[in-house]
Amino acid sequence: MENQVTQLRNALDTARLIVLSGHTGPDGDTVGACLALHLALKERGKRSRVLFHDPVPRNLMFLPASSEVERVEEGFRLDGDADLAVVMDLSTSDRLGRVRPLVEHAKHVAVVDHHEPGEEVFGDIRIVDATAAATCLILYRVLTSMSFKISRDIAQCLLTGIATDTGNFAFPNTTPETLRVAADLVERGADLAAINEEVWNKRPFAAIRLLGVVLSRQEMHCGGRVTMSHLLNEDYLAAGATDEDTEGAVNELLRVEGTVVAALVREVRPGRLRVSVRSRGDFDVAEMCRQFGGGGHKNAAGCSLDGTYDQMRERILEALKQCVGSC
Repeated sequence: MENQVTQLRNALDTARLIVLSGHTGPDGDTVGACLALHLALKERGKRSRVLFHDPVPRNLMFLPASSEVERVEEGFRLDGDADLAVVMDLSTSDRLGRVRPLVEHAKHVAVVDHHEPGEEVFGDIRIVDATAAATCLILYRVLTSMSFKISRDIAQCLLTGIATDTGNFAFPNTTPETLRVAADLVERGADLAAINEEVWNKRPFAAIRLLGVVLSRQEMHCGGRVTMSHLLNEDYLAAGATDEDTEGAVNELLRVEGTVVAALVREVRPGRLRVSVRSRGDFDVAEMCRQFGGGGHKNAAGCSLDGTYDQMRERILEALKQCVGSC
């Protein structure tokens, strides 16, 4: 790992243009890590651009420099290839979406991640620790080892990533190191109360309407150990909502007493489904999602499928049942 950090330091020092990116549907860890490194590089006079396939979610727009994130549309071009691309919080390059060719054309590609590597291992510089609670935790280690100054704004970005990927320090991945780093970031000026308010406590009316639909459609299987619900494209239209408004809804399904695996299937557009899966304890949902080309962590994972809900329902349900063993 020390050798990889040294390689990254050298690549950052010599690069003229650095591209920072993360996975489609960026979350707090992805956005927080990219913005933290973007701000750190800016303080050292380095030029970097943060590029995402999807826009920054509404509940993360409070983060410093979030307005500087660029969404990559069809036909997007850089003024020349990047010297270095740093990819955060993903284990497979296909999850870069439209940013992928820009990353692939960079002279060097660095990966900073905390997921278990899949079949594809990409990047010539890899700083990966699957035991870390968040990519932002790994980036904290990297920045401190490189003697970057962690300003109040950088601390806010890093703490947001750590807080969101630990479920506000409630998930089993919250280790003593996680809490020590969080405390240090608060001492450096990060505002945990603001993160709570912006990320979890504010919801548009459309999101509340969608949550009502999700809860009304709960299905219980395997004696209540598996809970599943779904949203159709027409539900989004009726509520005046987008897929962003479903953030956190799957966690509500896992609250059901006795449930150990919960899934929310969303028809984000006709013929395209996204599945978010959560679990308790040792029930591994990442392995299930890898069957469908997705991935994630043991207790939080997701995947995308082509087809309608009616076409795919039984296949998804069977995979969920396999997570808990025999029903």
